[in-house]
Amino acid sequence: MKLVKESISFTRNEDPIKNLGVGRIVLIEQWLKKYDIKNYGLDFNNEIISHQKIDLSFKNLTKLPEYIKFQIVYGDFFIYNNKLESLIGCPDVVKGKFNCSYNNLINLLGAPEKIYEWFDCSHNKLISLEGIPKSMDSFACNDNNKKFSKEEIIKKWKNYDPQINNIYN
Repeated sequence: MKLVKESISFTRNEDPIKNLGVGRIVLIEQWLKKYDIKNYGLDFNNEIISHQKIDLSFKNLTKLPEYIKFQIVYGDFFIYNNKLESLIGCPDVVKGKFNCSYNNLINLLGAPEKIYEWFDCSHNKLISLEGIPKSMDSFACNDNNKKFSKEEIIKKWKNYDPQINNIYN
């Protein structure tokens, strides 16, 4: 008979079930079901890869739950007309449009790094462009607490190309 020795590392004074990640997948699946998100997978970090348009608009959200993190969305990602104060948990890549207009955002931290089409963050409370995507087709940010000049936007937008990109401010 062989003796197998296994060890699991736990952090003192923390919940061992949380350390093991037990229940996290169930929470993610319940949340996705609640918002009728069906065509998805989870990567090794339990981040969501969606093969459908995601529409979380008009859901009265102030933030995404801490256990929700989208990795990539093959389609549009709409989260407009909520009460969002943060974009943390939103996808890193959106292969479509991203609309977070009509929320309570003061910056763009947590926004996708790459958006294949347009990005709309109009009608928020933006005072900073911190977190602006590095790559997108068009950018709309009108009617915020601060009016951003085209020069300010271009300075933050790393991959801006006047031949192919549009700015609506």
